[in-house]
Amino acid sequence: MRFRFIILLLLLASTFSSIFIQPASSISQPRYLENIPKLSPDLIVYHSGHLYVHDVVKAVIAIIDLKTGEIREINSPRMLKKFTVSGDKIILLTSDGQVLIEDLEKSRSMKLELSAPADDLEVSNRSLWISIPMLNLLRCYDLESLERIKEVKVGIASGLDKFSIMGDILWAILRDYKTLMRYGLSNGLNSTKEFEDYLQTVEAFDGGVLIATAKDEVMTLNDDLRVMDVWRLKSGSATGIILHRLGDGRIIYVSPSRWVVGEIEGEEIREIKVKGRIGGASPAEDRIWFTEVKHGKIGWISYSRPPKILEVKVEELKLGHYRGRVRVEDPDNDLQAVNLTIRHRSQLPGVPGKIEKIEMTKAEDDWWEAEFELKPGERVEVSAEALDEAGNRGLGEKIEVEARKMTTATTLKTTTSVQANWIQQNLYLVASSLLLLIPILLAVAFFRAGGRKRRKKSRRR
Repeated sequence: MRFRFIILLLLLASTFSSIFIQPASSISQPRYLENIPKLSPDLIVYHSGHLYVHDVVKAVIAIIDLKTGEIREINSPRMLKKFTVSGDKIILLTSDGQVLIEDLEKSRSMKLELSAPADDLEVSNRSLWISIPMLNLLRCYDLESLERIKEVKVGIASGLDKFSIMGDILWAILRDYKTLMRYGLSNGLNSTKEFEDYLQTVEAFDGGVLIATAKDEVMTLNDDLRVMDVWRLKSGSATGIILHRLGDGRIIYVSPSRWVVGEIEGEEIREIKVKGRIGGASPAEDRIWFTEVKHGKIGWISYSRPPKILEVKVEELKLGHYRGRVRVEDPDNDLQAVNLTIRHRSQLPGVPGKIEKIEMTKAEDDWWEAEFELKPGERVEVSAEALDEAGNRGLGEKIEVEARKMTTATTLKTTTSVQANWIQQNLYLVASSLLLLIPILLAVAFFRAGGRKRRKKSRRR
């Protein structure tokens, strides 16, 4: 019985294979623009369906229409510290602190007159905010008239991304690089919070702020300056880091020094390394754009998370006929297709085997199904892929499946001791009967032989 039980388990293992698969990376793979003229891009800004890319070699801003592919160029300084776009205006911050404005609609260039070099700038609600650390000032200009409309006396730290405005709230890193300030632009209410580590970057969002520290930590604070979450990134991540918070709470970050784009979701941190050093990055509605300086490429990574293949099963329906089942989780509900891939082994050395791809159909809950056939004894490799509308692909690990061989059943007829005795007794009876018949048969034969002799003698007489 024990031997039969073991055989049964082996048969079940060969006809029903199941494996739990680790979820695919929850950050999309990078993709790149094609069929565009060669550029030497560094800084990039996305605005209203267009990409504005600074070409450091040609000293131009290339404006790429993402719908038509049309490219327009305008002259710019070769060395830019930063630039941004608002409506039909491009605002440029040069490396020596000058602020230049290119009006695309009116085809004119303007220079903002400042009493000291600007260190950073930002556009909010059609207003241009400029940080002037030498004067401990943050100035606000109307973008239409270029008139100064507001001025805040505050000692903002030098460098890019040291202040950020959301609505009526100004967030700023102060001169000591360890103090974060929250300032109400309309009511003048001011509150601060000190940190042990130096602060690198500040990025405001509705209801709070993101900061990055010199120890490669990313923190979320609410409007009361209370730290809500802290994440520790890999060493060197915070140098020049770009932060962006999505509406669903995920945080997208770009680390130019490490060539990575990362995603923070809950307690998980996931990263994708691109092919070269990142020159600049800019968030859009559904993706983040970036440039690769070395290869002169413009790429993007979608916010849509790839589908996750959680489980794959292969079960035998009948001899040679199988059903593949795949359980898929799609966090953004934009799943487009699930495919089952079957790799058959070639019988010839060095020749690749046949690859069969089957489109699966939706079953109950998160399960997808597809049926396929195998020859008896055939071994194949089964895998699955899930595709979403953003072009993301979730992959599962490969599993081996071996088809059950056809067997010929042989029945052995056995006899019991009772049956053997019965047969032996019957054979004895038959033999005894034959022995009893022998004298009778001999007598009959002798009698017939004697009758023939008497008939012959009578005939002679």
